[in-house]
Amino acid sequence: MNANTIFNAMGMSVLAYENGVYHLRRMAEQGQPAGEVIGLLYAPAPLTKETRNVKLFLQDVEPNVAPARIVYHWQTLDARRFEESGLEPLELELTEAQVLDSPQAQKYTRPDGARTRHAVRLSTGEVVCYN
Repeated sequence: MNANTIFNAMGMSVLAYENGVYHLRRMAEQGQPAGEVIGLLYAPAPLTKETRNVKLFLQDVEPNVAPARIVYHWQTLDARRFEESGLEPLELELTEAQVLDSPQAQKYTRPDGARTRHAVRLSTGEVVCYN
């Protein structure tokens, strides 16, 4: 992923990425780590140059919780259900440059081995899940 990403612009760095789910580190103003979060970018439909609105869902990683447990759980969920979970997303509008002319489709098999998560890769390298 390049250094000019959505997450970098928000003061976060990617620690790990797996099947549409990000393990992120928030950085304080002085560049010191300020906590870890799990994140997922979601759009209700495939992105185009005209429809560039996405939602970023974030959940803080509590000190006694292994991030891998949250990542695994998030991989099992249908991305549409994140709003129903009570998590309040950050609403983001991507730039035209972030949405590729020919989006690179991604498919991830969920941990149950039967269901698939659909996503597209942005020009900045991030992956947005969609219905």
